[in-house]
Amino acid sequence: MRFGKTISDVHGKSASFHFGAARITMASRPELDHVDIVATPLVHDDVVKLVADDGAGAIVTFIGTTRNTFEYEGILRNVDRLEYECYEPMAKAKMRQLCGAIRTGWDVAKIAMVHRTGTVGVGESSVVIAVSSAHRREALEATHWAIDELKATVPIWKKEFFEGGEVWKENAEQRREPRTPPPRKESA
Repeated sequence: MRFGKTISDVHGKSASFHFGAARITMASRPELDHVDIVATPLVHDDVVKLVADDGAGAIVTFIGTTRNTFEYEGILRNVDRLEYECYEPMAKAKMRQLCGAIRTGWDVAKIAMVHRTGTVGVGESSVVIAVSSAHRREALEATHWAIDELKATVPIWKKEFFEGGEVWKENAEQRREPRTPPPRKESA
């Protein structure tokens, strides 16, 4: 399916997603796509199980973790922890839109996106994205695109607590126009 067409899920619903000047109508596949916001530690293996599929030869994951330093006002600071907040209904809706957009650009089997809220310590995971597909390229490209777009477009806010202070931190990718997925290559 090419973007620009309406893609309906099993309930006959579709969602519009804006990519710059383009308006694309698409839908997540609720039976194949899992999105969640949780306040508990993320378990990578549990997210991978959500995308397991007998027809998939590849499962690709991205795990975003809290690192121990970041640069603030030109100085490298030691991080104590992060705290994430979001408006959950809107964040989940945007994540579902991203799943729908992935399906317009890549031939994937299942998608899972789980983001944590609350306190996330150094070394702990804040986001896990998993995508399964018949072949690795589709899952690799879709996962790369998904984390970039999640960081840029999903309303999840991060506060960094560091040695000597704290600051609400915006991702460098935020406030840019969402990117359109590439045109899906038709199978030969």
